[in-house]
Amino acid sequence: MSKRFLIINLKLQRRKRRGLRTPPFITIETHKIEKGIPLPTKRGKNHSTATQMQIGDSVLMGTLGKAVGLANAMRLINKQPAMRKQSDGQVRVWYREDIREDDKAGS
Repeated sequence: MSKRFLIINLKLQRRKRRGLRTPPFITIETHKIEKGIPLPTKRGKNHSTATQMQIGDSVLMGTLGKAVGLANAMRLINKQPAMRKQSDGQVRVWYREDIREDDKAGS
């Protein structure tokens, strides 16, 4: 234990002996422990969009960051994306083909 902890602990013991209240910042809370609660997935809009896409489909995304997010979601489910920036600054993402297992092993 640190020296500071021991000094604070001694001061609290003295206050208790005198019948004084202890400072409220020292109270220790315990949290309820629960078992059997499933962990939710972190999949969101991009994942659901990627799963609904078929080969040849495209989605117009507002920014490059959103397009990259969709492309990454597609790669997670073995779909090959293609991205192109359009003249108005928006980015379109296409579903080109499925990623073959032998292609994944080489990279």
